Amino acid sequence: RTEPSQGSNQSSILCRVTQFMNRYRIYIVALLILAVVLIYYVDFYLFDKLNNQISNNFSLPVQPVDNIYPIMDKMTIEEKVGQMFLAGIYTNDSTEILQNLIKQKEIGSVILLSPNITGKKISTVTALLQNVATTSGQPILLVTVDQEGGIVSRINYSQWELTSQTQIKNSKQAYDVAFTRGRELYNSGINVNFAPVLDYITNPSSFLYNRVFRGTKEEATLFGIAMVNGYQDAGISATVKHFPGHDDNSVDSHRTLPISQVTKENISEYIQIFQEVITKAKPLMVMTGHILFPKIDSIYPVTLSPTIIGLLRKSFGFNGVIITDDMNMGAITTKFSIEEAAKQAVIAGNDILLYVATKETIDRAYNAILNAIKNNQISKERIDSSVYRILTLKANLSKFSDSVPLGSQTVNPEI
Repeated sequence: RTEPSQGSNQSSILCRVTQFMNRYRIYIVALLILAVVLIYYVDFYLFDKLNNQISNNFSLPVQPVDNIYPIMDKMTIEEKVGQMFLAGIYTNDSTEILQNLIKQKEIGSVILLSPNITGKKISTVTALLQNVATTSGQPILLVTVDQEGGIVSRINYSQWELTSQTQIKNSKQAYDVAFTRGRELYNSGINVNFAPVLDYITNPSSFLYNRVFRGTKEEATLFGIAMVNGYQDAGISATVKHFPGHDDNSVDSHRTLPISQVTKENISEYIQIFQEVITKAKPLMVMTGHILFPKIDSIYPVTLSPTIIGLLRKSFGFNGVIITDDMNMGAITTKFSIEEAAKQAVIAGNDILLYVATKETIDRAYNAILNAIKNNQISKERIDSSVYRILTLKANLSKFSDSVPLGSQTVNPEI
């Protein structure tokens, strides 16, 4: 009898495999689909659930503080308005100017820029500024920074966590990056990070494209939730921005005012990422964007619009601190005067007005609010509502010092 050749054996095996595949094709396809679903489930749902459990156990405690009203009762109206201003100065003598603004009680918060920290130990600068506030009888400062990772990293030490949002692949990575970065900031005396960016951008030509999450809206939502939890588990305030979001065709708001054609009918879908992140992760702060939605408010961009900012309070039930994007950006300065913009930002519902500007600009905005109060254009009750939220946030941040679960996390030391 002739033995079968090696070639005929291979042909026979291939034939059997083909028959098997044909016979059980539907089952194989089903198994492949199930595997994909399981991977997605493990990557997103289970981590998201675990992440929520971690945050419920350890996240920064935000609760009403009993002694806020007695503190407010002792504050002058000038001091209260000062709490609603956050300043950054982009000059070589910026730290000295900030110290003077704090002493004069014109500002209650600062943003660190390169002139403040280049060639200096960050914790020394933050301690100096906090000491000025303390010795002048004020609450702690909110010391803030834009530390998104990637191209927007005001502190770019190579040892620090500099992963950009574009590099985030899953929720666990998002949480870990935010937690590590949050501890770096916390250890340097910074208690607020203006991140994450929640604008949903898919256009590579957009000025925001290199600062946002990649993937679907569902993935961007999960990554946003994870990063907020990571920052706040690390002991600092996260700030989601730029509510309600720039669209793919937005011009750069640093230069001019973007206009979006979103309507009242589809605004709910448009703000879905913000709504889910805010309601599920509960960031302590939200930053409003300089964007005009003429089909919703034909006069005022979001930062100055009671209608759109009202969505945060009424639709989302957000009780945290609302802060403007920089009021010295072209989107605002090319359309409104310093005084008009400042007054309308408070009327619209912002708690803190952010200015990266000269002392003269900050003085004009500050005095515009005081004059509006004296002229009954802004009520003292309106001011009190913002100051209460700001002082509550500060009180909770100051109580968080020894309650962060470091576990086995490796955190880069401060330079």
